[in-house]
Amino acid sequence: MLDNAEPILLLAEDAQTDATIVQVIAQRCGWQVVWLKSLFAMWQYCVSMLDREQPPLNCVIMLDMKMPDPAYRNLEGSVLATWLSHAMHEQRLQQAPIFGMTTDKTLHREWEAKIAGCYQLFEKPLRPEHFQRLQQSLNNPTPPAIDGVDQIACEIIRKQHLDIMHTVIAAYQNQAAPSASTDWSLDELRVLLSHLTNSIYCPRHLQQQREQILERAGGLMQLQRSIRDFLTNQQLSTFELKILNRILQGVSQERIAAQEAIGRRKLEATIEHILVAFGLFLSN
Repeated sequence: MLDNAEPILLLAEDAQTDATIVQVIAQRCGWQVVWLKSLFAMWQYCVSMLDREQPPLNCVIMLDMKMPDPAYRNLEGSVLATWLSHAMHEQRLQQAPIFGMTTDKTLHREWEAKIAGCYQLFEKPLRPEHFQRLQQSLNNPTPPAIDGVDQIACEIIRKQHLDIMHTVIAAYQNQAAPSASTDWSLDELRVLLSHLTNSIYCPRHLQQQREQILERAGGLMQLQRSIRDFLTNQQLSTFELKILNRILQGVSQERIAAQEAIGRRKLEATIEHILVAFGLFLSN
């Protein structure tokens, strides 16, 4: 149960290490943390808890500006920040300061965060002095004015972000969200791929059910046929197809990340999207 007497940090972060660092520092600084592991989960939480009919929540929102969402490929922190700030401006949600964070703070990313409605952009890892800035924002949740960026350009970018978010919400409301329309969990799909490649490991908690899960998919030969059909079904982007083929060839994820010059988090998000698409393919 949250104590509204202490400030609350709503944190969207998919990296366990980064989230742990924030939680430890927050506790030392007298903050509570609600950790949400995806941007979509953050959207759901804010729509529920920041509804204007709910009791006021003494909170600050913190988003990784480039964090991908595993279920919605176009949803990233800047898109959600734009939607939240717009909803607050229209008084559909309670006012709450929005902050961005990034591993690589540049002037361009600072502008991007301000355009999205963020109060300020912090560079990871968060430090105690950042929480002093969060505390100050609670007394004035309106973000500072945007300087140095053309107003028309700002409006165009914000509209693009809002269009993306409206598409995500429509998909969710129509029950078209990948995770809601597949009979397979992500971990079960990892089990299936672990029968085909050493690049994907069987989750430990499902090791005893490995054969039963394979049987659900029709056995090994049927699974091999399914993955061949999936590869030719044009459900994946060229990049995703390349990643899946490398995985099926047994190339380690560390090597794929290095060869493709992408971070592990982006690779993991790409693999999750591939798994979701494969689950949908198997369910149809």
